[in-house]
Parts: sequence; structure tokens; C-alpha cells
Amino acid sequence: MNTSNLFQHSIPALENLPAVPKIFWYVSAGDDFRPISFLSSFNRNHQLEHHGRAFSKPDLFVFNGLGRESDELYTNLRTRFRHVLFEDDNTRIVASGFQELALKDEIEQQLQISSDYFLLAEEYAQRSSTRVYLFNVRITSVGRGTETHKVLYFEHENIDFFKNIILADFFEVTYLCATREGLGFGCCHKSIIQQIYKDNAPNFYLDSGFKPSTLILFNDFTKDVFVDAATEEAPFTYQEHYGYYPCEDIKRWRDATVFRLTYENELAQLAPRAIGN
Repeated sequence: MNTSNLFQHSIPALENLPAVPKIFWYVSAGDDFRPISFLSSFNRNHQLEHHGRAFSKPDLFVFNGLGRESDELYTNLRTRFRHVLFEDDNTRIVASGFQELALKDEIEQQLQISSDYFLLAEEYAQRSSTRVYLFNVRITSVGRGTETHKVLYFEHENIDFFKNIILADFFEVTYLCATREGLGFGCCHKSIIQQIYKDNAPNFYLDSGFKPSTLILFNDFTKDVFVDAATEEAPFTYQEHYGYYPCEDIKRWRDATVFRLTYENELAQLAPRAIGN
């Protein structure tokens, strides 16, 4: 990855990534790090072996969020050598190696925080620049070993981030996770799923190269928006309940649904094999 295309200075820790890294994109991430557990080597192997579900490892986790949780996360990462993100009897997730980054001026100038999409837009728009930081996340589970992943975090609003960063070809989104947008009691005025799959049907930004293969959607809202839009005319098919995503509230059975998408060109490639079988 040529990081100098996005940042004011090259970032050695990311330069060894592919030119366009395949990412797990988590909108309104706050301080939630379930994706690290979900795509750990142990869980990916478990899903394949016991459920026949194949999940690839992304090149990079890219989170974005704006609000009190991300403010607190930034402070903790910046002031602590190691910061415990999650811990229970079986799993410990720890962040370290915090590095603050600066976007190129021309990219920074394009980013806007609109009150159409975010309740506290006026407050956060007063910042002189967008907070962006890179850090390592280490997950250790009892009997499952330890592994480390890199997280690139942008403190920015979802829809503008999508338009000016995601669609600018810096990354290839293979996973899109929208489970914490805060449309009920939070600060988010509009879901990214509504922006992509309702307002921009039936193309869904495919002509801009946006083709996530896996969606992880909150059951109370974003799931229905996607399903309603994914009609027979959609340029993809989808499989619902493709794997199991950990609940944010352990008292609830399941608060999110995993979808696997297959696009028309992929279906055409699979067709001869199906006939041969």
C-alpha cells in the first residue's frame, strides 16, 4: 500500500500491504472490538470445520466512529502503553503501539461532518483535523493461542467517510459491519445501509467498485433495510445466517445477522461447475 497517497507521510507498518488492501470496515465502531474475535484464526477455522462457512482474513481492520466512545478510546490508547479493550474468563484483547497519523491536506479538505447524518456535527466539525490512528490489537484466548492484528481508526462520520475514503479506492471492502449505528438513542441520523442499499438501488455503488462479500447487520434495523432492497433485480444473491457473530449483550441470543453476497459475474463463473456436478 502506498500510504503517502492517503497520509502526509508514508506509514512503514502499512507499506507491506497490497496496493489496495482488503479490509473489514466497521462503521460506528466506538470501542467495540468483536470483529477481532470473529475473524480470529481459531474462529475462522471453527466456522469452516463445524459449519462449512469460509471467512477470509482481511489485510487490515478499518474502523470509523465519532462520539464519546471514540473520544475515550483515543485518550486511553494515547496515554497507556497497553490498553485492555476486552477481558473475560476466556479471552483478553489488548491494544498497543498507538501511532497518530495525519491525512493529506487535499483529502482532509474534502471531509465534512454534516448535521444531516450526525447529531453532534457542529461540535465535532470544530476540530482542526480528523483524528486518525493506527494500533495493534492482540487477542489471547485460553487454549487458542495469541495473534495480533492492525486496526486503522478514523474518527469520522459514516456516510462522508464512505464517499470520500472508501469510494476513493484506497481500500477494497470485503466485510461491511453495521451493528452499532445508534439510530435509536445514538447520534447517527442515517444508516450507511440505507445510503448504499436503499437510496442507491439497484446499482448499490457497484460501478464504483464497491462489492463487499460479507455484511454483518444489526437485526433491529439495518438487516431489514438490506433485505428489502435485495430484490430479484439486485445484481447479487445473498445467503442469510452465514456464520455466527458474537452478541454485544451476552444476555441476548443474537443481535446481528451475517450475510454472504455473490455477484452476477461470480455466479456466471460458478455456473459451468454446477452443470458439471
